Amino acid sequence: MSAASWVANLIFFINQLFPDTTTPLSDSRQGTKHDDNGSVSFGGSSLVDREAAAAWQGDPSPRPVPSPVLLEVAWLLSWGKAATALSLLKAARIVRAACGPACFRLAMQRLSSMRAPRVLFDRLVEEMCHAGQATDILTENCCVRYLCRAPGTSLDEAIGAWDSLIAVGIDPDLRTAECLAAACLRARRPQVVVDLVASVEDLGLRPTPALYASLIAAYGATGDVARGLAAFAAMRADAQADSRTKIRFKEVSSQTSMAMHLRLGFASAIHMCARNHRLEQARTLYQEAERENLRLGSKALLPLLVAAVQTTNEETALWAAARMRKEAEDEGQNDSLVTGRVWKLLAQRPGSCALVDRVVVVLSGPKIPSDSAAFKKTEARVAVKPVMPPTIGRIAMFRALLV
Repeated sequence: MSAASWVANLIFFINQLFPDTTTPLSDSRQGTKHDDNGSVSFGGSSLVDREAAAAWQGDPSPRPVPSPVLLEVAWLLSWGKAATALSLLKAARIVRAACGPACFRLAMQRLSSMRAPRVLFDRLVEEMCHAGQATDILTENCCVRYLCRAPGTSLDEAIGAWDSLIAVGIDPDLRTAECLAAACLRARRPQVVVDLVASVEDLGLRPTPALYASLIAAYGATGDVARGLAAFAAMRADAQADSRTKIRFKEVSSQTSMAMHLRLGFASAIHMCARNHRLEQARTLYQEAERENLRLGSKALLPLLVAAVQTTNEETALWAAARMRKEAEDEGQNDSLVTGRVWKLLAQRPGSCALVDRVVVVLSGPKIPSDSAAFKKTEARVAVKPVMPPTIGRIAMFRALLV
């Protein structure tokens, strides 16, 4: 049986199941369920048809039920069968079955989130051209997101697609801007991130916390710490204004959400300062976050610790190690994991064996009390703690990793 005959029989079968808009949806396939509100669930993911629910509940102005092809495409995509869904779209076009833009929009959304092979993306774009479907804002933005995430795709294609959106007057969304900024940072093109955030502001959009973090990281990569700190100050000002007006940051007004955004900003700023060996500024930022009751975690201190060892700044290195030890204990992390992570980054540093061994002693030493008074005493004793010989220090570290 040919693909066209198969899809014709399939559509006929689905039409028999859904004869009109006043009949409740029903489907006997495995993984497809229907609730009392008219919702259709495919393999655990929900596709809510509010119009069909309104029609079933006697709404005076009901809208039609989604086409059978759309329902079948949604079911296939929910089970990861993107190639089969594209084959269905092609077969539906051949037999001239009803296949609206929602089918292609849904397929593009799925491809952009699942990092599908490029051949599937090209097939979808080709099918959209053959079907003569008009594009929309969401489909175009999902196209840019796919080009940012897909393996083996050139970043220039994603940048060109972004520029094309703006050129034809389509407003890009902030989620797409975040994906493009992350892709530029992975490709080590920080200047593109700076230009991207500037274009977002020119469009009248307020950068999200993720965009601010990408901008700070971009300035850190270019060595422009002053502008990075200015971006962090702007992010903090936006967060404080949003907490008062309760309308920014995706309309989430809780204090927990604002604290999460500030933690992201502090961690990005500390990493930027540490990367450029501005150790005092990084240390000041961490202490400021502590005063604001923001728990950054042990990972935020790792760049500062590495930078301190690289610059042989013993005081900052031991301070960061003591703080990192306490953060790891509060987080419930295994001592060997923290020690192994630090050793992996510092073991290859020439001429730093003695300092590295002292850091390892602090990280894998006796348990530090969690109360602040005892911690301050422990921190004060770190500078005069006996240094283990390099060989013994490495043996102790490896024993901790084996436990």
